[in-house]
Amino acid sequence: KITQEGRQAQEGKTTQECRQAQEGKFIQDNKSEQESNSVRADNSSDKKQVPESEFNVPGIDYSLGLHYFDNDKESYMDIVKCFYEQSKEHIANLEKFYESKDWKNYKILIHSVKGMSLTIGAADLSEDAKKLQFAAEKEEAGYITANHNIMIEKYKGIMNGLSKYMEADDELESLRQKLMTSFDEFDQSSSLEIIEKIKNGEDGDISDDDINILDKMKEYIDLFDFNSAAELLKTWG
Repeated sequence: KITQEGRQAQEGKTTQECRQAQEGKFIQDNKSEQESNSVRADNSSDKKQVPESEFNVPGIDYSLGLHYFDNDKESYMDIVKCFYEQSKEHIANLEKFYESKDWKNYKILIHSVKGMSLTIGAADLSEDAKKLQFAAEKEEAGYITANHNIMIEKYKGIMNGLSKYMEADDELESLRQKLMTSFDEFDQSSSLEIIEKIKNGEDGDISDDDINILDKMKEYIDLFDFNSAAELLKTWG
């Protein structure tokens, strides 16, 4: 569940799917640099932390993003995925508005980028977007011309860093679906083969807890208890 600070940090507009992911709770304007620094300092509290080694993307402060979601990794990653999926269209539209000097629509879209980027912990990109938003409000074409491409390259760099996690997530989901199909077909050999692929980490990071669950599935499959294996798969993740 997103925290109050996370809702304030977001400041932006997203698709219906992303709004649902955040419980439809969005609040207005500006998350100051001072508030962001306060959040960073608060991360040293006694809250349980998720190891940063699990998610390392240049330009994203993982601990800051997690803080906004009360260290709920699943909710945080749902929004990171939304951010990633919107990025290609957002970048294309920002380029279009920039080239046509459509500062009104540029301002609206860069405002969204500002909020969403801060919510996931991309504070530097958010700050760049904030300055461009203010410039667009005043139609300061000189400032936008000098800084637009810098912001776009930073945005693209974050997307490139995220791509390996998003692609791995898609591959893992594909394997999960194949595994469920093999259970439905009582296909022991395919089930065991898919479980080994997942365990080997070919399609994403697998935790010790995940491995224990997969090993339990194997036990069920060895006993031809595909119903129990399927029920366990449904609750996994």
